Amino acid sequence: MKKILAYALASLLALPLYATTALAAGEMLEELDVTDVTATAYDSAIRLEWTAPEYDGEIAGYQVWYDTTPIDEGTEYGNVQDVGNVTSYTLTDLENGTAYYFSVTAYDAEGNESFNWTYPEPSATPMADAGEFEDVDPPQVYEAEALNKEEVKVVFTEAVVLPEDYPENAFYVEDMETIEPLRVIDAQVDEEDETGETVILLTDPQTPGNNYSVTVNIDVTDKAGNPIVSGTADFDVFEGSDLERPENGPEVMDAEVIDETHVLVSFDKAVLLDVDPAVNFVITEEDDDLVSLEIMEVSLEVNADGLEDGAVLITTSEQGDVNYMLTVSELYDADGFVVNPEKNTFVFAGGGMSMGGDDDDDDDVIDGDVPTPKDVANFMAKKFYEAEQWRVELSWNVPSDNVGLIMEQVLYMSENKGEDYKVKASLEPEVEEYTVEDLMAGEYWFKVTQKDDEGNETDGDIIKVVLSETGPGMAGLVLVSLGLGRVFRKKRV
Repeated sequence: MKKILAYALASLLALPLYATTALAAGEMLEELDVTDVTATAYDSAIRLEWTAPEYDGEIAGYQVWYDTTPIDEGTEYGNVQDVGNVTSYTLTDLENGTAYYFSVTAYDAEGNESFNWTYPEPSATPMADAGEFEDVDPPQVYEAEALNKEEVKVVFTEAVVLPEDYPENAFYVEDMETIEPLRVIDAQVDEEDETGETVILLTDPQTPGNNYSVTVNIDVTDKAGNPIVSGTADFDVFEGSDLERPENGPEVMDAEVIDETHVLVSFDKAVLLDVDPAVNFVITEEDDDLVSLEIMEVSLEVNADGLEDGAVLITTSEQGDVNYMLTVSELYDADGFVVNPEKNTFVFAGGGMSMGGDDDDDDDVIDGDVPTPKDVANFMAKKFYEAEQWRVELSWNVPSDNVGLIMEQVLYMSENKGEDYKVKASLEPEVEEYTVEDLMAGEYWFKVTQKDDEGNETDGDIIKVVLSETGPGMAGLVLVSLGLGRVFRKKRV
C-alpha cells in the first residue's frame, strides 16, 4: 500500500514518548521501504525483527508504527515509536488477546524516509501462555540535547540503570570544535520522566554554538542488565546552549540543638558534603560575630521528614547560654545547586540555654512549697538497623538533686508526633538507659519523666527519632527537644 502520511497530524495524536514529528525536509524513497518484518508474540509483548533495506545512503534510524486495526490507504497508525538505528525492537505492556498490526519505516540523516508501509502487514496477538519475553537488546542513545549551558538531556531507547558509584564517569563529552573534553560533574536519571529513559548530565559551562559529542560507556545498562554496546548507537551530537541554568539550591529549614556540643541542621533537599565539610558552616554569636564556635565534625543525617541526607549533624566546641547565628555557604545538593544565599542562615539558642543550666525557673513548685524533681539531662538516642528492623538505645543522666526524691522514672513512646503517649516502661530511680527493640520505619517520640513518692510527675524531656526505610548508614542522633515547654528562642533570619 502507498504510504500517504501527514506527519504534522502525528504530532497532534496522543502518542508514546518517541512519537514521530516531521523529519527534516526530504523525499519519500522506495529504496528505504522495509518489507521483511516478522512479529513474534509473548505474554504482554511482541518482538519485531527486520532486515535493513538495500539503500546506497546511510540509514539513520527506524520508526515502528502500530495499531489494533489494519492500515488502509490514506490512513495513519495510532501509535509510533522511533527506535533508533536497530533491526529489532520489542513492544511491552501490550494487552493480551488483542491483535496488533505493524509497519516499520526507515529514514536517513537527510530526512528522506520510506515511501510505503510494510507489506505484507505483519500482525501478532500477545497471550498470557505465550511465554515471557527475555530482553537481550542493549539500550541505545536516541538523542542528546542541551537544556542550558550546564545541563544536557540524554534520551535512550529504553529505561536505563546508571552505575551506583560515580555515574558521571559513564559519560564522555567532547567539544567537536576544540577536541577538548567537557567535564561531566554528575549524571542522574530524570525523575520527571516516568519511563526512566532520560538522563540529565551536569557539566562545566558549554561554549554556545559549539557542537559537542556525548559518548556513553558500557557501565550503563537496561533493566535486564544488558550493557550499551560500544560503537553501536552509543553517542549523539548536541549544540552548546547560551541559556543560564535555573537556580534551585537547598534551603536551611531548621537548626536544632541536640546538646551543648551538637546541632542538627535540616534542609529541604538532600545535600552533599565536601572533603572538608567544616568549611561550609560558620557558627557565631548572634550579638558578636567575632566570637565563633569551632566546627569539630560534620556528618549526614535524615531530616525530620525522613529525607536521606536532608540534614547534617554538626559537632561544635562547647556552646554557651547565648543565641548563635548559623551560616551555610558553598554547600551543594545532589543536583549540583548551591545553597540558596537568601535562606542559608538560622538563629538558635546555645546548648547551655536549652539545657537549662542552673536557672531557677527549671524547678516546678508543688503547693507553693516543695520543688518537684528535675527532669533528666542529656537525653540521647542511638539507632541500629539489624535484620530489617530498628533498635533504639536511649540514654540520659538523672540529676544528683533527684536522689532520694524520685521513686520511679516513666518512659513514654508516641507514634503520632507527640499527640498521645503510651507508657513503654516503668524504671527504677537510678536507671539511665533503655533499649527499644523491633521498631519499623517511622517517626517515634520518646519522653522520660520523674515521679516522686506522692505521684507528682515532671513535664519530661523529649527526643524525636526518625527511622528510615533502608536503615544502614544512619548515625544515632536525630532530633532532641530538651525540656518540654521551654522556650528555645530561635528564629529565621
